This record gives sequence, structure tokens and C-alpha cells, in this order.
Amino acid sequence: MGLSGQAKRYYFSYSLSCNWDSVLFSHEFLIVPESPSPLLGRDILSKVHASVFMNMEPSLSLPLVEQNVNPRVWADGKSVGRAQNAIPVVVKLKDPHVFPHKKQYPLKPEVKEGLKPIIENLKEQGLLIPCNSPCNTPILGIKKSNGKWRLVQDLRIINEAVVPLHPVVPNPYTLLSEIPERAKYFSVIDLKDAFYSVPLAEESQFLFAFEDPTQPASQLTWTVLPQGFRDSPHLLGQSLSRDLQNFNSSEAVVLQYVDDILLCAETEEACSRASEDFLNFLAGCGYKASREKAQLCQQSVRYLGLIISEGTRAIGPERIKPILNQPLPMTLRQLRGFLGITGYCRIWIPGYGELARPLYKLIAETQQAQTDKLVWSPETQKAFKVLQTALLQAPALSLPTGSEFNLFVTERKGVALGVLTQPRGPHQQPIAYLSRELDVVACGWPHCLRVIGAAALLAPEALKIINGRNLTVLTSHDVSGILNSKVNIWMTDSRLLKYQSLLLEGPVTKLKVCGNLNPATFLPEKENETPDHDCSQFLTLNYAAREDLKDTPLDNPDMEIFTDGSSFVQDGKRKAGYAVVTAEQVLEAKSLPQETSAQLAELVALTRALELSKGQRVNIYTDSKYAYLTLHAHAAIWKERHFKTATGEPIKHFREIERLLTAIYCPKEVAVMHCKGHSRDGSKIAEGNHLADCQARKAALYETPSLQTPLIWTGPVEQERPQYTEEELERYEKRGAKITDKGWLQSEDGRLIIPENAQWKILKGLHQSFHLGAESTYQMVSRLFEGKNVMKTLKNIIKRCEICQKNNPKTEKLAKSGLQRSGKYPGEDWEIDFTHMPKANGYSCLQVWVDTFTGWIEAFPCRSEQAKEVIKILIHEIIPRFGLPRSLQSDNGSAFKAAVTQGVSKALGIEYHLHCSWRPQSSGKVEKANDIIKRHLRKLTQETQDKWIKVLPIALMRARTTPKKEGLSPFECIYGRPFLRTDIVIDPEALELTNYVTQLSAFQQTLTELREKTPDPASESSRPLFEPGTEVLIKTVGSGGPSLEPLWEGPYQVILSSPTAVKVPGIDSWVHHTRVKRWHPDQN
Repeated sequence: MGLSGQAKRYYFSYSLSCNWDSVLFSHEFLIVPESPSPLLGRDILSKVHASVFMNMEPSLSLPLVEQNVNPRVWADGKSVGRAQNAIPVVVKLKDPHVFPHKKQYPLKPEVKEGLKPIIENLKEQGLLIPCNSPCNTPILGIKKSNGKWRLVQDLRIINEAVVPLHPVVPNPYTLLSEIPERAKYFSVIDLKDAFYSVPLAEESQFLFAFEDPTQPASQLTWTVLPQGFRDSPHLLGQSLSRDLQNFNSSEAVVLQYVDDILLCAETEEACSRASEDFLNFLAGCGYKASREKAQLCQQSVRYLGLIISEGTRAIGPERIKPILNQPLPMTLRQLRGFLGITGYCRIWIPGYGELARPLYKLIAETQQAQTDKLVWSPETQKAFKVLQTALLQAPALSLPTGSEFNLFVTERKGVALGVLTQPRGPHQQPIAYLSRELDVVACGWPHCLRVIGAAALLAPEALKIINGRNLTVLTSHDVSGILNSKVNIWMTDSRLLKYQSLLLEGPVTKLKVCGNLNPATFLPEKENETPDHDCSQFLTLNYAAREDLKDTPLDNPDMEIFTDGSSFVQDGKRKAGYAVVTAEQVLEAKSLPQETSAQLAELVALTRALELSKGQRVNIYTDSKYAYLTLHAHAAIWKERHFKTATGEPIKHFREIERLLTAIYCPKEVAVMHCKGHSRDGSKIAEGNHLADCQARKAALYETPSLQTPLIWTGPVEQERPQYTEEELERYEKRGAKITDKGWLQSEDGRLIIPENAQWKILKGLHQSFHLGAESTYQMVSRLFEGKNVMKTLKNIIKRCEICQKNNPKTEKLAKSGLQRSGKYPGEDWEIDFTHMPKANGYSCLQVWVDTFTGWIEAFPCRSEQAKEVIKILIHEIIPRFGLPRSLQSDNGSAFKAAVTQGVSKALGIEYHLHCSWRPQSSGKVEKANDIIKRHLRKLTQETQDKWIKVLPIALMRARTTPKKEGLSPFECIYGRPFLRTDIVIDPEALELTNYVTQLSAFQQTLTELREKTPDPASESSRPLFEPGTEVLIKTVGSGGPSLEPLWEGPYQVILSSPTAVKVPGIDSWVHHTRVKRWHPDQN
């Protein structure tokens, strides 16, 4: 009801953090647009402890509660406190025989004058005493904004030399959870020069000596804990904590963080009495507090950079302001500092881990480039700005004052996201926004399982904040159901046990399913919403090899099969075999080649079981976790990746796995179960598995058929009888062939005749014994055998032999090589390379630049092959002397591929072209320049007996004045005149400067036209080498030493192809056609 007498509706604002002089508080303002000026109500006046005086000039006063307080507790700036009960601190060296010392930095006279009164005051109080010490550390003088000076001692070498103590300092977030729920009034007391209140043991004082700037050739040392010593904070905290144990107050709770103390009380009177008692207690213990920083009996106070009020905490303006004013960091140290400041405030920023991820990635890329300078991309700049603005929108979080808490969890892009809340009526009050990045293993899981990993990551963080009280974890996924079912498919037993102990049996009291979470608040969008999918069904349908594949037995199956594979060493030889059995009979048991592993044998056994149960309803039991997981978990991922690893290489046993995933569709219905191996509990499953195991071991002892992988060929006569067609029998009998006792046709000259249906099997066995070429193998075969199209079959076998393909040289016709990229005017395009040199004056390599238009060579000695060296030469040498290049070329060296090199080039608008890896000819011009420079340097160093670095300019002069194929030297192409003076040369004074430049440009244009007329062989056919999807082998890169590894690796699938190179997964750069050949898969 207003002055008009009519009722009107107005609204309150959100709770805002306010600062009135030195008083901090939160307030909800009534918004009345018609009010001519802001009005101070009784509620806000009481919060700031205002006194209203009725006079012509009203003023506001904030009385300080200091009644009955011992005045000795307040620091006067002249004396420091001395803790009466503190135990002298003993500091021990790691090596008692090594005394750290560092020379004093030179100090300016004004610094010495500024430090003199400080040191004199400390000496008068006995904090500094004269000494003669083997240790010494430098001191600095820092000028404050008020014109006074601060004494700073550089104790880094002492911190490294002494035995470190484990820091016992409370977590700020955990500490604030101890604030009572009903606390409304607070006092903050900051101890003044608190480190000086703890004495240093006499035997440890010599460690902290420094040169006295007021008296030459003398030293001073501390008798108390010095500032800058690593262990000073927690040593002080422990000493003060022991004293505070003797302070008892029934009206207030005391919280301590090092030397910052917070008192919490329910009423103003109780807070006042407790503050007076506590200050008197501090005075009795010998401590001194800062009067300027004290905040007594207030409803809102600053503590640890936060604004604490009844039930809430918010970020203080002193923390937000430096973050908002932070310019874009240019070095690693600056960026780490920014992330450190924002990281302290991360619980106020929803999804902090996701927002900051590009910046952490930038740090990793910069470290990999071995530089300190940052190269910002639009994505990282956006992340920096988003983090800055996120703090402006940071809400005031609730203090954890209840007994029941909720943690809402989700996952996005590999980052665990959540919000910790406490219920307040029908609403949830946020306490902290949590975020952490999932580990590499968890990032590869399906989304349902990643949410479980997120819950397991964030729950311990939440429990720290709420100090172990009751916690309920809510997600939009059935966490409990998954953990109790088939999650062991994806997780190791140790990880599963960890998750179950934390989420099902540990401190987390409840797991609940809620609706989908709002991506901005991480709270449910609707109350009591049911999940939109069944997690178990989702995992089964999307990640199993077959949609209806089950991991529980079928009812009334047609068959129950047990499989096992075996691989072991006997008498120095590996034996391998597999078996497929039922409870009553052995369906199949065979030996496998000697190199077969146990995993491969299990895969073969399971594959044969599926193929033997075609059209049946079957239950299959295997004790192989590898084969079981292949069907139930990994199949979909491997199919999607085309059976390639993350590096682009084929997965192990990929052909056998491909056959297994095809065989899974043979049965009408199928359930594949994992059973415990070598169990003899008498159950039907255990007995069936034992039978399969025995039969597999028996089969492994059989001789492996020699035709599969023989090392010495024994011939086909001992194998099964050949099967000839009627046409073959008729044809060869007409030519006088006879049938032997073993069923073979034998010609008149004694050679066996191979039927066409057995040619591949027999000739492949012969080839695998020797791995010879087609002609040599044919000559060997023609002496023993006869048959139709034998030579054609042999060529096909050798063409598809995996061993030969990976070890024989490339026989395919080479594609035509293209012309190298070249500039159209001087300085437009450069080729760059590093070449190693003998170490001289600290330089161990040359950075060589070649102008591709003129052939002009520049070479710069370098101490290392790092990206910063490339950028320094580009910025300080090439651009000032030759202008901004249009493009640069280099090989795939780490200095050239580095993000900082690529980033600087992009920022300057320079196109950067990386050549094919392991193809020096692609960088032919700069490689030739390397050889020319080294040849001249060898001659010059032998002539002059000087180091190469001194004669380098003469070597460059010789290289620049050597004529090229056009009959012109690089010097002439640049300057338009010969290097040597001669009378034939026209006197430059006879020509005007304008005409001289015009003629030089015309000459360079003619040179460009001449080079453009040279045909490019590769451009004659724009057809790519291979179609995308073609499988190829890539020539391996030798280690430089003797090796018997395959010469070719793969196969790889071609992603992109040009007339001269291909791009394959797992290899970053393009691969030149000379290192690529087509892969021909084997066929049975």
C-alpha cells in the first residue's frame, strides 16, 4: 500500500553482494520504478550497523566492538607477537655436509636506504642477530604503493636443500562446511606478522643468513620463522592450532586457516562476547592481530577471498577484479597463473573443466613445441574470454549446513560435470559446481558407462565438501543396475570393485535415477521424470556383435557347446590347438600352426563353434575373456574403426576377428557365456569346459599339417588323395599318364600331375617353404609336377603372399614424379631445413634457407633444432631483408610441424607446405644447398685451419655466385649484374635508377616465363594413384642399425590420394608413391 492508498505489486531482486565502506553483506532489494530516489530501509540500515543522527548533516558510523579487549593484542607496527607456548623449530639439511649459499644481488642506494629502518627495527626486537654462517641467500627490496619498502629474502636454494615436511593445511572448502547452520554473525581476525611469533631453534638459525645491507662484510640471520621459507605456513598453523585447543567458547565456533581466523555465532551479542574473549586469549598467548584487517561482529565478512554471510558464500571482488583485468597471456607462466586463479573459483563456474580444456590443451601443445611463447587460436581465445565472463555470472553458493545432500551428475565430451546441492523446500540450493576430466580408458566407454565414471570421480569431491555427511547421487542413467550386471565386460575387476565400494557400499548412501539434466544448471528439467532409455538394453543393442546376442543361456536350446583353445611349449616347441565339444561328443578338435597364441586359438575355437551350429538355437560357453568381450563389447567399435587401432594400425588378429563377426550370424539364435576356466566343481558347465580343455591339448600334440606353414617342404604325397575331374583323367591318360598306388596321376617322365582344384593348396605350401620368386619356384615345380596354368597360379600365390609382400622390393611401375614448387619472384617462396655440423662455439647445426626462384642461399648457425630458432630467423632475418614470403616449404621435422611455427605462419598469412615424410627428394633444393655449403666448408676449413663458423660467410659467397642451369648465378638473379667486376659491364651511373629497376624486373619476369614452360610430368595425368579405401603397404623407416623387421608394414586403407602421394590413417604426413605399394590379401 503506497501513499496513493492503492495496492500495487512489486518484486524483490535476487540476493546481491554489497559493499558499504568496509562492511560486506547480501541483500534483496525491493524494485519500485516510481520511486524518485533510492531509499534506505530499516533492514539495510541494521545490516550495516548504521546510527542515524538527526542534524543538518547526517552521517553514518560503524562502531567497532572493542570493549574489554586487551590493547596489547593489536599490532602497533613497531613490535611483533611472540607465541608463549611455541616450540622452537628445528630445520634439517638433506646433506649435512653441503651448505647452500648464493651471492647477494647488487642493491641500489635507494633500496638500501629503504631497508635500513626495517632491519634496524627487526634487530632491536631480536628477530635478526649478527652471525658468521657458511650459508647465504640474497635479499631484495620491494617498494609498496604507499612509498614504504618490504624486505624479501630469496630462500629457494634453502627450500631445495632442507628436508621437506608434509604440509598439514585444511582444505578451504572442507573448512567452510564446518560453519554452523544457524550462524548469522561473524568475526574475522588476521594475525599480524604471524611467522615471527614462532621461534627458530638455535642450531637451525645459520641456514637463513644473509648479508647485512647496512653494514658491509657482515651477516644477519633470523631467530624466528622467516617469510619465504617453504614450511613456515604449516609450522605456524600447527603452533597456533595447539594454542587454540585451549580456547573454549559455548557461543561461537572458531575456524582456522594458517593465520586467518573466523568466529561464527548465532546472535550479535554472542559474537561480540566471543570476539572479546578470543582477542584477550590471543593477547595472553603472545599473538598480535591487525586492527585494520579485523572484521568484528558483522553479518557479512571477507574470509579467504570469499564473502561469507548467513548460509552463503560468494567470490570476493578482490578475486574477480584481477581476472577480469588480465590481458591475454603470452607465456606459459602467465597462462598457468590465470588458470590457477580461476581454478580456485571453479566451484562457482558450471562446467569449468569443459570450459578450460582448450587452455590446458594449449599448454600441452606449447610444451611439446619446446617453447614458452603461446600461439592463440580462435578457439583458445574464446575459451579465455568465456572463463573471464563466467566469473561475472558466478552465483552465491549455499554453505553445506544440512544433513542430506544431492549430487547431480552427467558427462559431456569426456568431462565429468555435476552440481552438489542441498534441498530447501521444493528447490535445490547449489553448494558447488564440480567438474573433472575422465581418464583415457573411461573416455572410450559408451555414454552410460562414462556417467558411472563421472559419478565415481565427483562423489569423493562432494564428500570432502560436505565433510562425509549423507550423499545421494542422481543421474539420468541406471547406475546401480549397470554396476550389478554386465559392466565387467568393460571394466577391470579392480576398477569395478572401486566403483561398487564407493557408489553401492561406501559413503554414498543412495543412488537415484532422475530425468535428463539441464546442460546449463545440471539440474533435472522436470521433476520425477523417468529415464528415456534402458541402459542395459542400450549397451547390448549398440555394442554387441549381433543385436539379439545374449550373455545368459537360452531356454531349451538345440545345442550346448563348449570351446577352448590351447597353446603351450613342449620340448622347446610351441604346440597349439582348439576343440569344440558338447557334453556327449567332440564336434571338432584340430592342431594349429606353431606360432599360434592362446588368444588366437580361443578365437578360432569360438568361430568354429558358431559355424558348426548354423541354423540352430545354441548356447556356447568359453573361458576366454578376450573372445567373449570381442563379441559382446568391442565388435561395434572395431567395425566402426575398420579394425584399426587409434594409431591407424590393424588390430591384432583382425582377419580372425573379422571371420568371427561373420560367423556370429550362422546360428538362428545364440547366447555366448563366459565361464571360469579349470574349475572342477562338478557342474555341467565345469565338466564341459574341462572336456574342451583336454581335447584342445590333445589336438595341439598332433603334427601341424605341413602345407599350412612348412619350413621344409615334404611334398604332397603323404597328404589326402587328390581329386581329379573326369576331363582331367581323360586328358592325361591319353598322354600316357598312369595312376600310382596313392591315387596320383604320374606322367611318362615321372612327374606328378596336380589337379586344378588342389593347385593353390599344394603350390602355396611349396612357396611357403622357400618364398622364392615366380620363375625360380616354377623351375623347381616343373621338375616335380605337371599341371594346367601352374605358372599363372604361382604368380597369383606369390602376389598375395603376406611374407613376400612385406619383404620384397616394390615391382610396380613408378608414377611420374612432379616438379617441385617454385616461387615466381625473389623472396616469394623458401625451402627450410636443419643440417648437423661439428660443434663450434656452442653451435651444432645450420638452419638453411633457399629461395626457390633464384637459388639464393641463407645459412644461420643454431644451438638447437627448435621451433623458436625457425621463428627467430623468419622474423629477424628473412622478412626484414627479403620481404614477407608468400609460402614456406620444409620436411616434417618437429621444429617445422610445431604448433607455434604453424601458428606464426598463419598469423602472418604465409602458406606452409610440409613435404612427404622420408622423401629427401621432395626437399631437393635445400638438401642440395646443404651439400654445397658443407663441401665449401670442408675445403675452407682445411685451407684456413679455422672453425667452420668463421668461414661460413665465404662458403655462402661461393654458393651464391655459382652459375645454375640457366647460366645465371643466384647473385645475378637478385642484383642483375655479375659478381666480379669487368669492363664489359655497363657503368651503373650511365643508367637511371628507375630504368635499372625496370630492366631488372623485366629480366626476372623473363626467367619466370622460362620456368613456367617446363612441363610437369605429374600434371599429364591428374588421376590419383589409388582409389580411397584401397589397402596398401607402407615402406618401414629403418632404425639405422641392423634389423630383420619387415620392409613394409600394413595394410593401411587409403583415405586421400594424389598423382604422387597418398594419405593413410595413423601417419600424419602424406606418403610418397615410392614408399607405397598395393596390398593383395590372401585367398583360400
